[in-house]
Amino acid sequence: MPKSKSKESNQVKFKVKKRDGRIVEFDKERVITSIFKAADSVGGDDRERAEEVADEAITRLNEKYSNNDTVKTTEIAEVVKDTLVEMGHGKTSVAFDLFLQLRNQIKNIKSLIDADSLIKDYIDMEDWRIKENSNMSYSWQGLNNHISSSVQANYWLHSIFDKDISNAHINGDIHLHDLGMLATYCCGWSLEDLLIKGFTGVPGKISSAPAKHFRTALGQIVNFLYTLQHEAAGAQAFSSFDTYLAPFIRYDKLSYDEVKQAMQEFLFNMNVPTRVGCQCVSEDTEILTPDGWKGYEEINEGVTIKTFNLESKKIEDQVVTSVYKGEHKGIMYNLKNRIQDQLISPKHRVVRKVFNSDKYILEPIEDVSKLKSPVIIPISGESANTPLDISDEQIKLMAWIVSEGTLEIGKKGTNRISIYQSNIKNRKKYDEIKNLLKHFNFQFDESETTGFGDSVKKIRLNSDSSKVIHKWFGNDSNIKFISNSLTHLDKRQSKLFLETYIKGDGFEECKISTTDIDILDQLQIIAVNAGYGFTVLTRKPTIGTKDIYVLRLIEHKDTYIQKIEKVDYDGIIWCPHTENETIIARRNGKVFITGNTPFTNITMDLKPHGMLANESVIIGGKPQEDVYGDFQEEMDMINNAFCEVMLEGDAQGRIFSFPIPTYNLTKDFEWENPKYDKLWEMTAKYGIPYFSNFINSDMSPDDARSMCPLAGNEKVLIKSSRGRGLEFSTIRNIYEGNSKQEKYEIYSDGKFVEGKFNKFEDQKMLKVTLANNHIIKMSEKHLNFVTRKEEFQIKEILGSELTKGMYLPYSLNIYEGSGGTKDLGYFVGAFAGDGSFDGDGTVVFSLCKEQKEDVVKRIITISEKYFGANYSITEYEDTKLLTLKIHSKAAVGLCKDYVEGKEREKRYTARLFDSSKDFRLGVIDGHYATDGGNRNRIYTSSKRMVETLNMLAASLGTTTAIYEDTREGRLGKEPNYAVLIYKLGRKKYGDVWFKREDKLWVKIKNIEKIPNRTAYCFEVLNSEPIFTVGTTGILTHNCRLRLDNRELRKRGGGLFGANPLTGSIGVVTINMARIGYLAKDEKEYFEMLDKWMDVAKRALIARREFVEKYMERGLYPYSKFYLGSIAERFGEYFKNHFNTIGLLGLNESIVNFTDEKENIASK
Repeated sequence: MPKSKSKESNQVKFKVKKRDGRIVEFDKERVITSIFKAADSVGGDDRERAEEVADEAITRLNEKYSNNDTVKTTEIAEVVKDTLVEMGHGKTSVAFDLFLQLRNQIKNIKSLIDADSLIKDYIDMEDWRIKENSNMSYSWQGLNNHISSSVQANYWLHSIFDKDISNAHINGDIHLHDLGMLATYCCGWSLEDLLIKGFTGVPGKISSAPAKHFRTALGQIVNFLYTLQHEAAGAQAFSSFDTYLAPFIRYDKLSYDEVKQAMQEFLFNMNVPTRVGCQCVSEDTEILTPDGWKGYEEINEGVTIKTFNLESKKIEDQVVTSVYKGEHKGIMYNLKNRIQDQLISPKHRVVRKVFNSDKYILEPIEDVSKLKSPVIIPISGESANTPLDISDEQIKLMAWIVSEGTLEIGKKGTNRISIYQSNIKNRKKYDEIKNLLKHFNFQFDESETTGFGDSVKKIRLNSDSSKVIHKWFGNDSNIKFISNSLTHLDKRQSKLFLETYIKGDGFEECKISTTDIDILDQLQIIAVNAGYGFTVLTRKPTIGTKDIYVLRLIEHKDTYIQKIEKVDYDGIIWCPHTENETIIARRNGKVFITGNTPFTNITMDLKPHGMLANESVIIGGKPQEDVYGDFQEEMDMINNAFCEVMLEGDAQGRIFSFPIPTYNLTKDFEWENPKYDKLWEMTAKYGIPYFSNFINSDMSPDDARSMCPLAGNEKVLIKSSRGRGLEFSTIRNIYEGNSKQEKYEIYSDGKFVEGKFNKFEDQKMLKVTLANNHIIKMSEKHLNFVTRKEEFQIKEILGSELTKGMYLPYSLNIYEGSGGTKDLGYFVGAFAGDGSFDGDGTVVFSLCKEQKEDVVKRIITISEKYFGANYSITEYEDTKLLTLKIHSKAAVGLCKDYVEGKEREKRYTARLFDSSKDFRLGVIDGHYATDGGNRNRIYTSSKRMVETLNMLAASLGTTTAIYEDTREGRLGKEPNYAVLIYKLGRKKYGDVWFKREDKLWVKIKNIEKIPNRTAYCFEVLNSEPIFTVGTTGILTHNCRLRLDNRELRKRGGGLFGANPLTGSIGVVTINMARIGYLAKDEKEYFEMLDKWMDVAKRALIARREFVEKYMERGLYPYSKFYLGSIAERFGEYFKNHFNTIGLLGLNESIVNFTDEKENIASK
């Protein structure tokens, strides 16, 4: 580095483009101040040194961006960070990065300050639009339609909580859970209260008098739970279900068969496959996500999908909270016309428009099919996407390039882009293209050529102009695709793109033709965002072999279904759950909107217990002379009928997924009583129920209430039961999607072993991170093989007993496999690293001609030897790149067999793992040769590619280390990954890993608790009890909260009306690991803990005050009515709802505080 700089070199030659798009002058002082503050945080105090670094950074910026008029703030920050590192200030560079991240987080919150007035106007009823629609009253549901959850979260942080509370959350000192809803967290309700009052209490809404009959009571329970689910962020629950309902059976003089029939109806209404439409659509139906169309194998919990808001009529992104997948053999309903083709299950709720109204409702298909008039079905909605920071001119030019553009071909090609258009037949289009190019000051030349016999102009951009456009697409070797950014445009921008695209590849002003299936899929996403419906027609070509797809855009919002047909069906049906209870889907090239499902939970007592046994029964809202303790026989009928119906399942014998029952087991429980045989049979067959254990506890069933858990994922490799070779999928998908199959063959330690999957609800979960950055999510009860050091004994311990510093094993055994040579594997790996297709007959490799010369030669040799293929090479004069094209359909077929997806979805297929060892070794060599670096790492932007590389390494008796890049200024918005495949030429690597016999042991570097969830396990039969587990999973926040009502009695002053009416206002967790790291001594440690405990307390008090205030104003109308007795008694609606504070990372806190000398297990 030069020791001095000229004055001229420190004068910036560009302006700065801010995050919000504003263009401002470069301010050197801001750079100096940021560097100085970062240095100060790590002990530096030399401002002159900060100025020197800034000067050097400015020099580098001028050199790097010499041709730029503007430079983004993120690009400036990246250069400053690199300068700091290279000048020997690594710690300051890290601090500088953290400083910028924090500043940007604060800006993100401030940028939504306008949301304050949006929310306040609604909750204070100052917005006239609240009463504009007579069909929607002032309610929390209305609020949810009025704003998005992200705005609500920022409203909590910016307008409700004190600044120090918000900053504590932003800084990571505490975590404020469920900020996305202006409501409480979870609620348990009183079934007795519902039986006394009926389902009523909200003016202007239909009400039901207290139930007098068994079936009526069951119906009100269904309606109650699904309605109240919209007034809290978490679960809804009823306790003592069997106790409270038993008297209705005697009063109605029902036989057992009649009870069973009523229970069957109840389960059909409550269950996922019925009223709430979880078993809803056929397996060939795909659902729209922000990342494209996805089928049932790709949609899991935590995935974001597109939904339709019935009230606002907007298309909104929402997270999937559960997914049902199962077999169905029987009747399905087909809603079909020329632009609609839904295939849905019985009892599924259809989204339809009310006649002579603008209102949409969800209605069971059986009721819809009885309507005499044609049914009005929505096919599109208003996009909720916000405008992207991209100009109209860029959108239009990108549309022209995708539709009419080409890349230059030939040895002298430099990836230059050309656009073809007739200046005679299509003068307006020709002029528009040229004006757009001139708008960006792009340089181009023109020449005359012919196309289909007509004279056209070839508009050829120069190299520099082409490079700019390549940056728009994020790809320097292809422009015939629709980039990811274009599928996230708002409605106006999406329409603009389609209107322009139609000018190039369209006809009749509403139809687009393409032979590229990927472009077709992306166009459909843009169509949905533009508010269009669509259909797709496939035509056979008159010239060539590629099918032609004709996408027809439909402007009207609804369509009429004249006839609904029943059809026979045998296959998988599936449905995800979202808060809006709707999905945007397509089938057979036609888009439609339909319903999905919520869920609930109940608790069974089995016998009348404690105080409740002596209370008067409630029938028709009034107490009777009998008491609940007199109805044991009827309780047995309910429980037996419930178990029988659950065992039998629906008409096709499929299991009912909801409600999930919890049974209270007390000290006097009759284990050998034959009346519980059905309960044990149900438990053995499905593992459905939970059990509350009161046997060795001073608690009783009077003291417990149940809440709802959710499920999680872990990937494994199995031999397919469907004749498809191998499958690499989540245990949940395998378990739920193959409900009739009990035994599987799973990959384990270099071979496949037989066994079965088991499912365990509501497990306490851990997230274990190893030194190679692999993450394993397991139950606290999961058994692990562990050791501490090379010489120590291998032990089996529970997940709850794992500690930092222990080692977990990987297999060193290699799966032999069969088929394929190392050369062919090399070709596939090279394609996975830097390959693409040009139609169905050409494989394209984009390579650096200097560094990859040997790679080019090897690929050519392989293609000539195995495919007899011709090839062409295009070298670019002004770059170091070349394009190698292998012209062979066989080569294309080989790559498609082993690699699927593109960009961030690109990954290996499961077929790879069954190929020969040599083939798989060749794949790694080829992938590294094209997409590797000089540090023995493979680089990728695809998380799914990382997963398959992990599995590939496991099949070869090794493993990987994963390095994730989430820095600002990286390529793209999503993380990038570097994958290091261990060579294992040595016996150990420091204390990171070591080998012993046929195992590789990797050190645990972090353990943290994560929310409870359903856990799955594979039970190996007749073999060593181990199997190979994937290292990926989806975090979901859910709980199964058990409440001790003995404390409620002390607080509430009695049992009646108070015990069941409890829950949690909110949850705040404190980052104990951070305290342990920052505290200098024990005194400061507890001072910091006291501080954050107080902040957490104030946050929960603020949340309580907010929901209490707006409960009184009617924001939660049904909750207000059913908690009215609590308010009358205590002056507060949520008196019996807890403030929940959690301490997260106690072990890590001890480790950090003691410099790793102690942990939570130390004496």
